[in-house]
Amino acid sequence: RLMNFVAGDNRATAMSVFGIGGTLGIALGPIFITSFLIRFGMEGTLALAFPVTVTAILLVSKFALLSSFSTQSSRTMSKISSQPDEWHPFLRLTGGVICRSIIFFAFNTFIPLYWIAVHKQSKAAAGVALTILLSAGVVGQFLGGRLADRYGDRTVIKLGFIWLILALSLFALGPDVTVSTLLLIPIGIGVSMPYSPMVVLGQKYLPSRVALSSGITLGLTVSAGGMIVPLLGRLADGYGLGIIFWVIAGVPILALILTFSLPLPQTDRKHEASF
Repeated sequence: RLMNFVAGDNRATAMSVFGIGGTLGIALGPIFITSFLIRFGMEGTLALAFPVTVTAILLVSKFALLSSFSTQSSRTMSKISSQPDEWHPFLRLTGGVICRSIIFFAFNTFIPLYWIAVHKQSKAAAGVALTILLSAGVVGQFLGGRLADRYGDRTVIKLGFIWLILALSLFALGPDVTVSTLLLIPIGIGVSMPYSPMVVLGQKYLPSRVALSSGITLGLTVSAGGMIVPLLGRLADGYGLGIIFWVIAGVPILALILTFSLPLPQTDRKHEASF
């Protein structure tokens, strides 16, 4: 909620930076803690107290500044509270968020297995493949935010899902390991590009419930896909890992249909041209 008001006119860019922080934490966390676990065993988890402590000190030192933004946001909220929340578009947007989460979690889960079982690569190579995917996602998050602030949230969300339809279809054809590795770059960019525009668009659809909107869109981003992955795993047990990527390739088609049904938020109708 604070990010929404701190960002000013560049909300999608700010939200992408916010998301990059989380993505980097996920990517660097295992590297950080594994070295301590190897050396000290479970007691090495105490090392996690270090980043938590540093963060707590930084937040406490910025309480006054954060409180001022909170006060400003409350005043802004009172001005826009008369605008009706647009629940029907928000629910369709939520469907798109769930689709994106399924793609993200499925690739994070099955890429290492696919690399080892199908491409006959080592565990180290599988780890590298996952790192490539996540690193490309960082680029996609920032790119999506910058483009959304310039061309509109809906435009970038559509572009991301169109991009994914093409990249995932090529990946599902099962090319050799070199081509598959190269395809992880556009897939990582495409799956992360809609991230911040979706969060910001949800906030615009529910202008008087920015925190609730953020909780739903961000929460489903990190939970919905995880609930579907076991079903995909069951499918892979019966028909092989390759079938999963054909199923996943169809997910952005549904997301794109939902996205094309999204109207301009009332707060943007004077500023953004229709796509």
